[in-house]
Amino acid sequence: MRRQYLLKALTAYKEACKILKKDYDARYNLALTYHLLGNYQEAGLAYCKAIELAPMNYEAHYNLAILLRHLKYYKESLEELEKATTLITNSGGSSNRQRYVFDVMNDVTRTILANSKNDMIDKISDDDGQAKQEEKPPTVTYINGKIVLTQELDDAIIKNFKVCGSKEIFQEDIDGDYNEYDDVRYSVNVPGVE
Repeated sequence: MRRQYLLKALTAYKEACKILKKDYDARYNLALTYHLLGNYQEAGLAYCKAIELAPMNYEAHYNLAILLRHLKYYKESLEELEKATTLITNSGGSSNRQRYVFDVMNDVTRTILANSKNDMIDKISDDDGQAKQEEKPPTVTYINGKIVLTQELDDAIIKNFKVCGSKEIFQEDIDGDYNEYDDVRYSVNVPGVE
């Protein structure tokens, strides 16, 4: 019975996304519905689209991180959790929500460290081993004792949060590539969904 309601919701959110092409809520709810139905490929793509539409909303980052963790993409999950925690912390979110996200982040970090000693080193070091070019530091201004960041920095932050680095994971399946998580991705038992 619950699955029937989810399928009706899926149809409604697909229609909403056709009409409201740039609406974060419609895209985010579509992603949640796909996620609950176990269609992880479409859920991942819809979360990424929601992130592109509204990069400063933590919900899509967080749920994408949960999806990636479930699919055992731990490093990518950690990246999205870092974005979600930054957004929750800076928005004055509830302490219970923050605590829960930090607990999930801690679990993912432990899993990464347990599975590979080099994962964190790889993340810190340069991919090509080349020295990074020096970037011009952003301009910070003090007004009445408060730090005010420039528009350039704001734009850079939004651009960083708008990038959905794990989008390629979900696009790989569309291209027909088989990967070791396909069995998990499409044959999951979701509690309460028939």
